Amino acid sequence: IAPSLWSGAGITVSGKALLGMDNNQGDRVVLSNSGSQDVTANYNGYTALAGLDGQYRYPLANSTSAIFSAGADVAAERFESYSESQYFTWSSRMLTQGSAHAGAGLQHTACNGKLTLDGEIGVAGRDLMGGKRADYAINGTPVSFMGGDNSDLFLTARAGGRYQLGTNASAYADVSGAQSHNGVKEIASTVGLRFGF
Repeated sequence: IAPSLWSGAGITVSGKALLGMDNNQGDRVVLSNSGSQDVTANYNGYTALAGLDGQYRYPLANSTSAIFSAGADVAAERFESYSESQYFTWSSRMLTQGSAHAGAGLQHTACNGKLTLDGEIGVAGRDLMGGKRADYAINGTPVSFMGGDNSDLFLTARAGGRYQLGTNASAYADVSGAQSHNGVKEIASTVGLRFGF
């Protein structure tokens, strides 16, 4: 959850920043005319992300509000160069990606404020701004590859609910879906309990 940077007149602006490091290990079997060979990989990745989000809440009734939201993120990720045996060598790669989203929805509270129901429809997009080319070598022969979907535009929908079980406990359920112009379909659901200490 992004911390609030400013709020007033029904508007809330929040920001987020993340720095991370990951270690990637691979193990696969490569088949050739002369048989097969196990090849392994071990390399680190580094990630930096920053973003801003805004939300405007407009009361429609005592227990119902319209909510409008928008936000944008920029992320950079660097992968170290690495080798998979003597046959495959991958150059270091830096990826830079931008994403943005906007949505509109409704939120309703009931049961003396214990139950919150909400839903939202929106649009989201992403674009790979840097690092579209991968450079590697097979048996010492340099190869470059550019391809795949470097940008995408999604229509999104989400509905969910939360019930306050006590001062520091709540139950929640959520279902969301998305459809991109590149034919990617997503659907996800979550059910859980949240406790505070």
